[in-house]
Amino acid sequence: MNSIKISYNPAIDGLRAIAVLSVIFFHLKIDFFRGGYLGVDIFFVISGYLISSLIYKELETKKTFSFTQFYERRARRILPALLFVIIFCLPIAWFYIFPYYFKDYLLSLLTSIFFSSNFYFYLTRVVYAAEDSILKPFLHTWSLGIEEQFYIFFPIFFIFLLKFFKKSSMWLVLIIIVLNILFSDWMSKNYFQINHYMILTRGWELMAGVLICLIQKRHNLNLNPSSNNSLSFLGLILIFFSIFFFKETTRHPSIITIIPILGSMFVILFAKDYTMTNKILSLKPLVWIGLISYSLYLWHHPIIAFKLISHQENNYFFNNYFLIIIIFSLSIFSYFFIEKPFRNNQLISKKLFFLILAFLVISLTSFVSFAFYKEGLPTRFPKILKYIDERPYDISKEDFKICFQRKKNFCGTSSINDRKDSIFLVGDSQVASLSHILEEKLKKTNYNLINLTFGNSCYYSVGYGSDSFCTQDAQQKRRIEIYKKPNSIVILGYTSSFMSDKQKKFSLLSIKDLLDKNYKVVLIYPYMTYKDDISDVLKKEYFNNRNFFTENSDFTLSNEFSIFNKNYLETFNALDNIQNKNLFRVYQHKLFCDNYIKDKCVFNNKHNIFTVDRSHPSSYAGNLIVEKILEKLELN
Repeated sequence: MNSIKISYNPAIDGLRAIAVLSVIFFHLKIDFFRGGYLGVDIFFVISGYLISSLIYKELETKKTFSFTQFYERRARRILPALLFVIIFCLPIAWFYIFPYYFKDYLLSLLTSIFFSSNFYFYLTRVVYAAEDSILKPFLHTWSLGIEEQFYIFFPIFFIFLLKFFKKSSMWLVLIIIVLNILFSDWMSKNYFQINHYMILTRGWELMAGVLICLIQKRHNLNLNPSSNNSLSFLGLILIFFSIFFFKETTRHPSIITIIPILGSMFVILFAKDYTMTNKILSLKPLVWIGLISYSLYLWHHPIIAFKLISHQENNYFFNNYFLIIIIFSLSIFSYFFIEKPFRNNQLISKKLFFLILAFLVISLTSFVSFAFYKEGLPTRFPKILKYIDERPYDISKEDFKICFQRKKNFCGTSSINDRKDSIFLVGDSQVASLSHILEEKLKKTNYNLINLTFGNSCYYSVGYGSDSFCTQDAQQKRRIEIYKKPNSIVILGYTSSFMSDKQKKFSLLSIKDLLDKNYKVVLIYPYMTYKDDISDVLKKEYFNNRNFFTENSDFTLSNEFSIFNKNYLETFNALDNIQNKNLFRVYQHKLFCDNYIKDKCVFNNKHNIFTVDRSHPSSYAGNLIVEKILEKLELN
C-alpha cells in the first residue's frame, strides 16, 4: 500500500496536545478547564484539514484516488487501538458494572466499533455534560462516530467538488460552513441534545479544516512575518479563551463555537516555522503528547469512569495525579505496541489485518448477543443486586427511542394500534417505571398501552404547568390524546406530594373531568422514598466486602411507616375524597409497608430490591404493583 503523505508540521501535534489535555482536564473536573470539551472541536478541525490535504495531494500526485486504500488507512488508524481499549476494559466492567448498565455498556462498545455510538447516545438520551455522563465509560466515542461518518462520505463529495467546481471550491465550502453554522445555532436553541451528537450539526467544524486546505492549495496566503506571528498567536488566544471561559451550559455547537474553531484555523494557517506560536506548539513535550493523543483520548474516559463506578472517588490513592499517570502509561503502551505496528502494512499485511479485525468484531458481537440473551449476566453478582442501577422509566421504547418524556409521537399512538382498546398511562417517572411491565402483560389482552409520562411530579393536571417539560401545553396534549379514545381506561399516578395547592386543585378537576366523561380511572397512590440512593448504598457495601450479602442475609433497608403516612397524608385525603363507580385505587405502599416488618416500610427482601434509587420501584416491585392494577381492572 503506497501511502501518500503530506509534509509534517510538529505544531499540528502541539495543537492536538492542547486539544486532548483540555478534554482530559475537563473530565477530571479541573476548574480552569470548564470549556475543555472544546478539545473535540479542535480535533474536528485538524481531522478535516489533514484528510482533505491527503486526498488533495493524492489526486495531484497520482491523478486518481484509491478508496480502498483510504478506508484501510482509516481502519488501521482507528480500530486496533479502540478494540484494544475495549478488550482491556471488559474484565473491569465484568466485576463492576451491574446487569442493567452492563447491557447498555456492551451496546456502547458495539456501536463504537461500527461508528454509530453518537446515534446510540442520542437515542438513549445521554446528556454529554450531565453529572452522570462520566459514568458511561465509552461515551467519548461519540466523536469517533462523527469522524468516521465524515470519512465515509467526504472523499466522494470532495473529489466531486474538485473535479467539477475546482475554481470555486473554496467559496462553495465557505457557503456550506455558513449555512451549517446557522443550522447548528438554531438546533442549539431548539434541539440541543441531537445538536451535540450529529454530523449534520458538527460537519461545519470538519469543513473548517477543509477550508484551510483549499486556502493553502488554491489561494496561498503570503503574509508578512509580523502578520503571521500576530494572527497565529491570536488563534492561540481564542483557543485558550474558549477552554477557560466556556461552560457546560454554553450553547454548543452554535455561533459562539466560531471562537475556538477560528482560533484553530488561525493556528494551522498562520503558524509558520518562524512564528512564536509554532515554536510554542513545537516544544518536544507537546509534540510527544500530540503523537499519543489518540490513545490518550481513548483511555482517559474509561479510566475516570471506572474510578467512579467502583466507588473509589474518596480513595486518596486514586487522585487526579495518579489517574493521569495511569492514562499516560496505558496510552504510551498502546501507541507503541498497538497503534504503530497496525499502521505499518509491511509488518501487518492487509490480509492479516482484516482477519484479526473480523475475528475480534465477530467475537465481541457474539459476546454482546449472549449477554443480552442472558439479561446482562446477573449471576455475576448476588441475586439482591440484580436490579441495581436500573432506570425502569427508560426501559420502554418505541422506534428505538425511549417512551418516557416524549413531547410528541407518544408511544402506542401509531395507527397499527387503532384496532385495540386503549389504556393510558399518565404521570411522572415513578409511574413510567411500570410501563415496560404493563406493555408486556397487556400483550395477552386486547389492550394497547399509550404512554403519556413526564418527569418531576408531572401528574395529570390540565391547566397546570411546573417546568420546561411539564408545561400547560404538555398537559393539553395529554388531554387531546386521551379524548381521541372515548371510554378508555386511564391510569393516573399521583405518587408523591402535590407541589402546590394549585396543582392539587387542577389535578382533582382533571380526574373529575375524566370520570364525568365515562372513562375508567385507576389512581396510583404515593410510593415510598428512602433517604439515600439504595443502589449506591448496596454497591458500597458490596465493593467493600464482596461476601457482605452472604454474611448478612437478613440485611434490610427500611423507614418508619409513620413517616410515610405523615409525608403523604394530604395526597391520600385529596384522592380518597373522590367517589365514582368507575374509579379504582391502587395503594402501592400496602405491598411494602407494615407488611414485611410491622410499622416499617421496607426497600428490599432477601433476594430483591424494591426501589432502585430513592423513590423509583424496581422491575421486581413494578411487577407486584402492575399485578394489583390488572387485578382491579379484572385483566389478570
